[in-house]
Amino acid sequence: MIKIAENFVKSFGLNVKIEDWNGSLGNYNREKDIISLNIQRIRKIYSHHRDQIPYIKSTKDYIILITCHELGHRDDEQELKPVSVYFDHITEGDEEKLFLVEEYCNEIMDKVLTRCVEREVTAWELGKSYVNPDRIEDYNVMNEKYIKEKRQSYLRDTDEIINLKIKMLHLKIQKEVELEQFNKAMNVKGN
Repeated sequence: MIKIAENFVKSFGLNVKIEDWNGSLGNYNREKDIISLNIQRIRKIYSHHRDQIPYIKSTKDYIILITCHELGHRDDEQELKPVSVYFDHITEGDEEKLFLVEEYCNEIMDKVLTRCVEREVTAWELGKSYVNPDRIEDYNVMNEKYIKEKRQSYLRDTDEIINLKIKMLHLKIQKEVELEQFNKAMNVKGN
C-alpha cells in the first residue's frame, strides 16, 4: 500500500519518502521530508466505515487523496511556524500568571485553533494541484470532514495543554507561598 503513495508522488517528479506509521491517517514531517500514512487505519476505515465515506472509491483512492493533502502541507511555506509557538513564549515570569485569567486562555485557544485550521485549509488548497480533476469534489468533501474532526481534536488538545499550564501555575504559586511562609517563620525564630 505504501507503494501506491510512492508511485503517486514519483509521478510528479518528487523525491519524498513515504512510510507507514501508527499515528493519524497522514502526516508530513518537514525536517525529514517524509509523508507518513497509517495504512492499517486507512484500510480499517475504508472496509468498516465505507458508508460514511461514499466519496472514496477504493483503498488506493483513499491513500492517494490523503497523500495529496500531505503534499499540500509539504508545499506550505508558512507551516514553518509551529502551533506550539503560542505556548512557548509563556514559560516564566509574570506573563505566565495571565493563564489565571479566563479571557487570556480563551484568546490563546482561539489563536491556536485558528492557526491549526488555517494550516489544514492551506494544505487542502495546495494539495488540490495534485488531485486528478475528476476527483476534486471528492477531495473537497474528504477535507471538509477531516478539518471538522481535526478542529475538535485541536480543541481538546489545546484545552488539555492550557489546563496543565494552569495546574502547574497553581502548584508554583502554592510553593512560592509555602516558601515565603517558611522564610518568615525562620526569620521570627532567628530574632
